[in-house]
Amino acid sequence: MSETPLWFTTSDPHTRAPLAPMLDRSAVTPDPAWVKGQVGRVPFALVAAGQAEDQVPLRWEGRGYSGAALRVHGEVAALIGMGSATLPALFHALPLTRRPALAAVDALQDALAGGLRALDQSAVTRLASVLPPGWYVASLVTTRPAVVVPGGPLDYMTHERERYWPGDRRQGSWPGADVPTAPPALSYRAPGWGAPGVITYADGRQVPGEDAGVSVLLPTQGAESLDARRVAFYREQFRAGERPTAVCLQVIEERDSNSQWEGTPLSNLTLSVNVIVDGHHKVQEAALEGAALTVLTFTALPYTATPRVLKTWIERTQRHLARFDALSSLPE
Repeated sequence: MSETPLWFTTSDPHTRAPLAPMLDRSAVTPDPAWVKGQVGRVPFALVAAGQAEDQVPLRWEGRGYSGAALRVHGEVAALIGMGSATLPALFHALPLTRRPALAAVDALQDALAGGLRALDQSAVTRLASVLPPGWYVASLVTTRPAVVVPGGPLDYMTHERERYWPGDRRQGSWPGADVPTAPPALSYRAPGWGAPGVITYADGRQVPGEDAGVSVLLPTQGAESLDARRVAFYREQFRAGERPTAVCLQVIEERDSNSQWEGTPLSNLTLSVNVIVDGHHKVQEAALEGAALTVLTFTALPYTATPRVLKTWIERTQRHLARFDALSSLPE
């Protein structure tokens, strides 16, 4: 497949005329050439979501140094802690009690249920219209989710967090919501990696450390609101070898070290937080069946970065997502 970058933009739903991006606090306009058309088996595209915040159902609250809250129709649905590159990356889900109405998503239900085979410009443009204003890298990634049991081996909060930051009980700073004291009641995790790495200090010293990749999926819809008939429909889809498509808003957090003397030395942690916008029935049934599905992912770009840093960040993100895709594509 061609390495030529793809370029999409949002458009007015009535006139179909392209909308100019309106970027809130964004210091840099990305260059489309920084986004390769494909890395590994994963297709990518640069997407500008340009509608005003009060015109989209999803919006950020905060999204600064201390963390961010994602609101869906005004209700907090997910929390992502940011902060220092040496402190734990945090997240939490506060699923809504009912499925939010997302007209742009509903219009594509048949295509998503059947599974996207490529980054379709019309579908990506329409789905981008529900996102908060900003720049995103869109990708179509294979994901094999597993249910996370709180406190179990797949629970990032009690496994990786305790491994690299033992005893650090700080919960982060969440705009617009109280700090949850318990892990999410329901979340999913896709295959990641753990490999030897190297920590390089400012004075040039190098010591061994671990390189880890963690991919989590956070629901925005409570499990009790899922339709059993819809879950059964996807059970048959997966057993027939189909791969339906879910839609996620993604934030990638990286930690290049852990700033504590205790704990396993960390050279790099890549944490991919995928907030499920659509596809809760698909993700749940894929986890129950041990099956893989495809996820149309919109990775939010950093709000402020120099062009050099942003270009490097995008290239690194594409490599990480291609690696997550390859791991989920391996046979069981």
